Amino acid sequence: MTSSILAEQTLTLFMIIIIGYIARRTNVIKADMTKKLSDFLLYVTLPLLIITSFNFQFSKTMLVNGGIILISSFAAHFAGYGLGKLLFVRFPASKRKILVFAAVFSNCGFMGIPIIESIYGKVGVFYSSIYQVAFNLLIWTLGIIIFTEKLDRQTARSTLTNPGIIAVFIGMILFVFSIPLPAPVLKTFSMVGSMTTPLSMIIVGATLAECRWQELFSDLSVYYGSLIRLIILPLMTMVILKFFHLDPIVTGVCVLSVAMPVAATTAIISELYDGDTSLASRLIFLSTVFSIITIPGVMVVFEIFS
Repeated sequence: MTSSILAEQTLTLFMIIIIGYIARRTNVIKADMTKKLSDFLLYVTLPLLIITSFNFQFSKTMLVNGGIILISSFAAHFAGYGLGKLLFVRFPASKRKILVFAAVFSNCGFMGIPIIESIYGKVGVFYSSIYQVAFNLLIWTLGIIIFTEKLDRQTARSTLTNPGIIAVFIGMILFVFSIPLPAPVLKTFSMVGSMTTPLSMIIVGATLAECRWQELFSDLSVYYGSLIRLIILPLMTMVILKFFHLDPIVTGVCVLSVAMPVAATTAIISELYDGDTSLASRLIFLSTVFSIITIPGVMVVFEIFS
């Protein structure tokens, strides 16, 4: 049942991606609008979605599960880093940096939250938000190290002011102390936060519209990177977590977060640090396309062995 819902949800999200793609190609979305829409999502809609996802009565079980999610998230990211360094060692440095970064960071936010919410509801968003704490901390620390082999202290400190991190801290206070949001505030936050799903997919589509079609299918490294990101890493995560006999929702959220395509921010970080932005864009595009099949496929395997 879950896999069929997931397949339908993934297809729906992909259709929204197509809308974003067409809007960008027809110049309805201008070149400078993608960045502004991303900022609106990062600073407004996503934080509000995260805050409302913590609108639960305090539960010790959920708090413990949240801690497990956080540990699992850090472990998954570092496992991706180690595996990437091992599997991509023979590639030229310019390609290797992109491929390793892609192995570490999935699109667990833009695509992960909508898909996880469709399966596990607000509880899923709650756990997914905690999973992203590690993502947000590591993308501006470990992510920069991948490209530069060093880390600027000011950049590392600024990670703590990331809107997603702040929203999680606010949400945790509301959750731990069982502080209910006033009905008008909750409704407002929920309505604006619900824009995250379609807006994020439209942004992904608009970003993918910048890819050059003639270069998309000519590089085998794109397929290799997508294979590691979409199949090897989520299956490895699934096998490892099964040994711990965790809450099925906790395991499912972790596996789905890892099973997402290459993070949309890969191209942004690559451009900031003079990486192979063309390869990054192609990886984002093809892994997103392939994920329509691989995400439901991974969850079918997950259901079989549950």
